[in-house]
Amino acid sequence: MDWDRKYPYGDTLRGIFGDVSTPAEGIPKELTEHYLSKGYSRNDRVGKSYLEYQYEDVLRGKKKEMKYTTDKSGKVTSSEVLNPGARGQDLKLTIDIDLQKEVEALLDKQIKKLRSQGAKDMDNAMMVVQNPKNGDILALAGKQINKSGKMTDYDIGTFTSQFAVGSSVKGGTLLAGYQNKAIKVGETMVDEPLHFQGGLTKRSYFNKNGHVSINDKQALMHSSNVYMFKTALKLAGDPYYSGMALPSDISSPAQKLRRGLNQVGLGVKTGIDLPNETKGQIEPLTNNPGNYLDLSIGQYDTYTPLQLSQYVSTIANDGYRIQPHIGLTIHESTNKDDVGPLKKKINGTVLNKVNNTEKEIKQIQEGFKMAFNDKDGTGYVSFKDTVVPTAGKTGTAEVFQNGEPRVNSTYIGYAPIDDPKLAFSIVYTNQPVPPPWLTGGDLGRDVINYYFKQLGKDDKNKDKDK
Repeated sequence: MDWDRKYPYGDTLRGIFGDVSTPAEGIPKELTEHYLSKGYSRNDRVGKSYLEYQYEDVLRGKKKEMKYTTDKSGKVTSSEVLNPGARGQDLKLTIDIDLQKEVEALLDKQIKKLRSQGAKDMDNAMMVVQNPKNGDILALAGKQINKSGKMTDYDIGTFTSQFAVGSSVKGGTLLAGYQNKAIKVGETMVDEPLHFQGGLTKRSYFNKNGHVSINDKQALMHSSNVYMFKTALKLAGDPYYSGMALPSDISSPAQKLRRGLNQVGLGVKTGIDLPNETKGQIEPLTNNPGNYLDLSIGQYDTYTPLQLSQYVSTIANDGYRIQPHIGLTIHESTNKDDVGPLKKKINGTVLNKVNNTEKEIKQIQEGFKMAFNDKDGTGYVSFKDTVVPTAGKTGTAEVFQNGEPRVNSTYIGYAPIDDPKLAFSIVYTNQPVPPPWLTGGDLGRDVINYYFKQLGKDDKNKDKDK
């Protein structure tokens, strides 16, 4: 069998493709039990990582089988081909290669721009782009950055590494609040500094000292921490009042909040057809109520960029969570370079529907729309002028790097608003505190503009061909 691999696009997605073992290596030690149980021999070459491993059964060819006849001395006197063997089947991917290359180029450009704006310690930058309705992964790119600014490909980090993501999760928090009758659609609360027993004070970034009446949509637009804290306290059956003690046992409300977050894809595996996916770091919550409040604003559990992409896709897709996939179709093998006949279509299955009403989901969608299109929205500067209307959410998570305070910045969104065809997530880690004005959302804007301009060109070309 021919195990040679050619990569016509160079290093693009090289980590995602994975590797096969060498003839000398055979089955790697850590995979011995897995492959021997499938009838492999120890000296067989096998897929040992990522797509090569995930789709080994598809990509693996059939060995040539021979029958040899020998004389009494052991000399071969004749041979017969019992099975000529065959190359493996063909696997097509969901990746839009032109978009993938553009995302990689724009990500490189954005990293350099952010470093020039002061983000010298930023060490990860990642983006996932997908179709929110069917789970097709259209592009995914990740970079690790060292102190000098040298970048290393880290595409696999989009689903194998988890980060604190901040306020991007607030749509999920509100959905959990609706599910448990803690809040109602359109409910108004006062955003104000919250003073708890023992001297603890928690507040929103947009309104550090005032008293502002806002509803749920406005809470998403302004990214109100206080609205989420008050929602979490109501979920715990202990509405806020000044000087109150934090709830002592938050195990039950924490489970309710996490169940709501799980339904949109946060804190559970997305189900992507690649190995080594992490579900994030989900620590126990029982008698640590401060952390429970932090969970409601994305400051406790950690998530992957792919989970963020699935989450915003669930919002865009009216509450249906779709399994993401990078495999598109499997084709019969041929002896030519051309792809063979279609054997199987790989579909993104519906994993669940969030336990919310249409009205509740629409309210989150409206809040996401305001966050990117209202002048007071946290994403307005980057997304106000996209070529198609865009909705989404921003996030900032407080973290530490070598003992020094930093922030992770996140952006999630989808477009067009009325008929979403693209959803995305962006994560930058360890940006400076206090933060200078960083334009990380511009990457999302540029990708949206590229994709829909290109889509418009393709549609025009199709019309010409008719």
